[in-house]
Amino acid sequence: MSEGFFEAIEELERMTREPSDILE
Repeated sequence: MSEGFFEAIEELERMTREPSDILE
């Protein structure tokens, strides 16, 4: 797997975490 693949996963995790933080 390429490093870009892991970077994309990290970005997706951040996007999913941001909304949850706002709700809290």
